[in-house]
Amino acid sequence: MADFAPSDVTVGVRALLSDPDARVSSWQAEDVHWRVVSEVTDGLRRLRGTALGKGGLVAWSLIVKTARPAEPSDQSWRREVEAYTSGLLRTLPEVRPARLLHVTRSAPDRIALWLEDVPDETPEVWPLKRHVVTARHLGQFNAAHEVDVVPVWAWRDWLDGLHPRLAPADDERVWSAPIVREAFEDAPLEALERVRESHDRWRVLLDALPVTLVHLDAGRFNVRAESETRSVLLDWQALGVGPLGADLAMTHFLNVCRFYADPFRVSDLDVEAFEAYWNAVERPGSSWEAVRFAYSSVIAARTALVVRLLLPRLAAGDERLWASWGEKRGWSAREAVRAWGRGMTSLLSLAEEADRLAGHLAALPRSRPPGTS
Repeated sequence: MADFAPSDVTVGVRALLSDPDARVSSWQAEDVHWRVVSEVTDGLRRLRGTALGKGGLVAWSLIVKTARPAEPSDQSWRREVEAYTSGLLRTLPEVRPARLLHVTRSAPDRIALWLEDVPDETPEVWPLKRHVVTARHLGQFNAAHEVDVVPVWAWRDWLDGLHPRLAPADDERVWSAPIVREAFEDAPLEALERVRESHDRWRVLLDALPVTLVHLDAGRFNVRAESETRSVLLDWQALGVGPLGADLAMTHFLNVCRFYADPFRVSDLDVEAFEAYWNAVERPGSSWEAVRFAYSSVIAARTALVVRLLLPRLAAGDERLWASWGEKRGWSAREAVRAWGRGMTSLLSLAEEADRLAGHLAALPRSRPPGTS
């Protein structure tokens, strides 16, 4: 408890309870152990206690998240707190950010965000139906935050990170490893090479599309199902701008890669969740082809990047990462490896669709932006 000043606890609790006169009666702090945290997250703690408020003695719980720069020269570590304090994030009828209650600074390079602790009674592994609901909510968030002018900040660096200049993916030593052959029945070399060769063309088209705010890290671990029809988004550290469709792509990649979504039902997830997303973002003049291209190209590029980065580790016999991902489904390391290969192959298959849509968009008259119709 010595880590937190009583006055700050009082401020946070009063904001949480919307009661300016609430008095904290008791409280305790505990570490929050979560599967996925940002590299700039320095600490994550839950404060629980009771307070005497308008309705008598009430129990409360909140989260204190401390951020610090990953590198001394990196200023992006302030992104989440600035997103909150700028008023940039909107509360919509079905989707909202977790409420910011208080901000404290213990040092020039340390900021603590005091946030509501959002309960979620749903299982860690969601059924397809809930992924579809979340896709609709993500579409509502993206549609509500479209921007006419891209900020001068380098908010699109994440697109550069999807397409590093990688060598061809036909490393025989990697693909011939028994565990890799077990993961991938047929090596997806054609899809990987398609992504690599299409980089420049895809990037030109992505840069030409209308942009919106994108969360970019809305995997299951950063989404709370507040009810059957409402979602709360957490962890805005990756917030950026990008075309409609990109957010859903990153979300689906994260959920399939880490088994929050069923890697054996990627086709169902793709069809049903994308339809829900499109219904949420569709506006007069919007282009299904442009949104679908952004979705399919980003998901294929992200998948190709991660597959190529992780395969040498898998080929060397290190299955620990896959074992940790498979725990939530009760899978052994080998079962997780096989499921991962199936899921990644399904996501990579979207590269062919992305290429086809890229050809369609590139053929549109130059006087008309490719994101409109």
